[in-house]
Amino acid sequence: PDSCKGVDVIVGIDEAGRGPVLGSLVYCAAFWPVSEHDAINKLGFDDSKALKEGERERLLKGIADHPSIGWVIEEISAKKISENMLKANPISLNAVSFDGVVRMLETIRDTPNAPSVQHVYVDTVGDPESYRSRLVSAMGNEFSAEGFTVEKKADATYKVVSAASIIAKVTRDTLLENWSWCGVSLSKPGALDKLYGSGYPGDERCVQWLERSIHPVFGYPSELVRFSWSTCKEALEKYGAVSVEWPCDEEERQGADITSFFGGGKKRKKRNDFFLKRKMKHITSSDLSGNR
Repeated sequence: PDSCKGVDVIVGIDEAGRGPVLGSLVYCAAFWPVSEHDAINKLGFDDSKALKEGERERLLKGIADHPSIGWVIEEISAKKISENMLKANPISLNAVSFDGVVRMLETIRDTPNAPSVQHVYVDTVGDPESYRSRLVSAMGNEFSAEGFTVEKKADATYKVVSAASIIAKVTRDTLLENWSWCGVSLSKPGALDKLYGSGYPGDERCVQWLERSIHPVFGYPSELVRFSWSTCKEALEKYGAVSVEWPCDEEERQGADITSFFGGGKKRKKRNDFFLKRKMKHITSSDLSGNR
């Protein structure tokens, strides 16, 4: 908002949706002028988990209508979470989340006629001091070490974090409620319903949805379900998804050691039938040079 441009502000950061097997993880950075901090503090913000749905929506409307409260949203989709956590060299959810927090702060910093961030309050589930050190390192000289307060349960202590908590929670709930399938076939009546509740493993509606919505080969829509969650892995096994073995070249998978190079060592295994039937062979870059 215009009232935050070029003035001293404080920032609060929190997330919603760390634990669900369905849907996005949503981060929010809320901010307002230091000069209006006391007045805005009296608006009744609290940890979103301590508020009922109607209270959260009422407070969010007040936040949206307030001329001096701004915010930045960072949505980390279920697909992105799965892609990172299921890599050969996995990237943890904490690392993915941290990068999202940095992007939000950079967005505030890079806004035309940007506000001057005086202090950042962050709610964290990890070690607060370690998280704080990483933030100071990531933001360089733009944010002083004294400018960060990182605490567990900060959403219940600092109103600017409470505001971020409310925005993140309502945003995530809205995204999940208004989900639309990317695949055309999944959008057809009767293909897949959206009666999955909150998306948390402890929600019986979510558990039942996982059971009735499974595809024996493809499992679940990757845009919605976090395949990296143990809940998903267990559901795939429990509800009858087929076990898939990818045909691969045994030679490449096992590799050749130095003894086999000189004719010794164990005898190489026969190549997989998948490659033999298709008369596939190894090629090198020199084999392709004549085709350029």
